[in-house]
Parts: sequence; C-alpha cells; structure tokens
Amino acid sequence: MNIPKLAMEAKKQYYKRYGSSIGNYLAVSSERFAKTSKVLSKPINIIAKSNIVKKTTELITGLSASREFMTPSRFSFMDLNKEEGYGNKTALFFVGCYYNYFEPEIGLATINLLKKVGFKIIIPDQNCCGIPAMTKGMIDKALNLVDVNLKKMG
Repeated sequence: MNIPKLAMEAKKQYYKRYGSSIGNYLAVSSERFAKTSKVLSKPINIIAKSNIVKKTTELITGLSASREFMTPSRFSFMDLNKEEGYGNKTALFFVGCYYNYFEPEIGLATINLLKKVGFKIIIPDQNCCGIPAMTKGMIDKALNLVDVNLKKMG
C-alpha cells in the first residue's frame, strides 16, 4: 500500500471539495510574495516579528502566532550566475523557492561544495517546484509547475 500516494489523493479530494484556507493560499504563494518583497526584506523582517502582526496573522490565517514566519532575504540565489565551476562532471542544480528567496546562503554553500568536489554546476531558469501546492492538495497546480520547469530546462 502506497501511504504517501493515498495521503496526497486525500488532500486533493479535500481541496476539491472544500477549497483552500487563507493560510494554505499564503503557503502556496510564498514564491510570489518573496519575488515582490525582497527589496523590502529589512522592514518586512522587523514587521513580521511584531506581536500585533503575529496575532493578527493568526486570527486571519489560523497560523500560530508563536510560529517563526519565513521572511525573504535581501537577495535571491537566482540573482547570481547561472553556471558555476569548471569540473569534469556536470550537475543540474534546482534551487527551490526556499533556498532561492529565504535562505540563499544554503544554496551557495551547496554550490561551493559541489565545485570543490569537481562539478560544473548549471542552474537553469526555474520557478516554484510545486511542493507547497502538492502538500496542500493542489495537485493540478503542482503538476503544472513541474511541467513548466521541465519545459524551461529543455
């Protein structure tokens, strides 16, 4: 029995029947938010830590006020070069929204490690991988994002 597949199907059916909560919509829209707000990352980081903002967000979305919210970095990983290193092995690096907009330092560390072990890294144009949509039952949206990424990668 494929439990993860059953769980995804159950989430898909739930989403089809009841739609999405504001909290789920925000989670799935994190890439759009990060793309448009990275230039304002410092004030957003300050505002997001405010107790009044946390309590208001909890009332509106149902996301706990005690939760640390992801706030965008001042720069994205994709602002950097698309190709790194000169090794005899090649790796295609899919960054993902989290590394790209929220923790680009992790992506940079990964690239540096791969370069040290002799890889040439190619970073293709890409958008959200679809995992946030998939985890919220928005399977069709997730599959569309995967398809767009595959087309971009040629």
